Amino acid sequence: MAYRWLGPLLFSAACACAFGCGAESGGDPRGGGGEGDSGGSGGTGGDAGSGGVAGFGGSGGAPRSVCATSTLCGNCPTERLCDTDIDCVTGGTCNESGCATEQGEPIKQCAHAMGGACYTTGDCPSGSECIALPGESTRCVRTAPGCSLRSHCFEGFDCEDGVCVDRRVACEYDSDCPKNHICQDAANDGQQCVRVHQPCEEEMDCAGIAPRCADVDGDGKTECAGVDDPNVPGDACLNAGCALADANAPVCEISGIGAATLCGDYGLCRSDDDCDTREGFVCVALGLDGRKECVPAGGTCSSSTECPTRQVCASPRAGGPPSCQAEKE
Repeated sequence: MAYRWLGPLLFSAACACAFGCGAESGGDPRGGGGEGDSGGSGGTGGDAGSGGVAGFGGSGGAPRSVCATSTLCGNCPTERLCDTDIDCVTGGTCNESGCATEQGEPIKQCAHAMGGACYTTGDCPSGSECIALPGESTRCVRTAPGCSLRSHCFEGFDCEDGVCVDRRVACEYDSDCPKNHICQDAANDGQQCVRVHQPCEEEMDCAGIAPRCADVDGDGKTECAGVDDPNVPGDACLNAGCALADANAPVCEISGIGAATLCGDYGLCRSDDDCDTREGFVCVALGLDGRKECVPAGGTCSSSTECPTRQVCASPRAGGPPSCQAEKE
């Protein structure tokens, strides 16, 4: 864990508040008064990803001159700071950033579940509103309480029993992540493991994850899909082609660096019949989006809901039955 000084950033954080906190100019800023006479920092737009989640508009908390960073949070946060959800713009949730104060207290930031661009709220799905984000075009932002889909949550969070639960697993390299996950950039210059086979409608939805959007397992639903060589993107790997080529490697498995995909034993499936049952593989819905994957029978978990926060139920990178996977020590 490293400590980083933020002296040069305090001025920019104060400036951000001049634009992000204007609606509260007559009020009493939260977060212990900030630096000097200013309140906590206001948010400017976060990083938005496909189905992804960036926060904005925090007004609570106060910029830190020093903090403890981590793999999940590489730079001390200075924007979108908050203490509770009420410090955030409509629909925002106050989440731990992954950084902490010198005393070990988590530093929190506002986050919003965001969808596509919009002109009016009528362009957005139920439960979302069309909100102008600082520095960006207007976006559909989830404002309804709770969740029913993973897309209602923030990047790295899953919807479990109507609540967004923190499933961020920090990483430095793809090899730090479980099977069929890659290491991707996160907020505050951090990094976290991301499942490759995420729902998609077009290839743009998979930017930064995999080069293709295709129906990998033939269930009628499309997901981000890898190719044999990400440096020379060709056709997506499909289970149908793997099963015809080699019955001992019947599914598309993320292998190596990035979304490089080869026919193997670990991958999406519809039923046990799609898996290498002779080697003891079964088809299990480890994720919460209805997608199943071939894994060795047994293991210590069958769903991420059985794991502590910041862990996911998956097969280890080197293979084996599923277990709760956490950040590598």
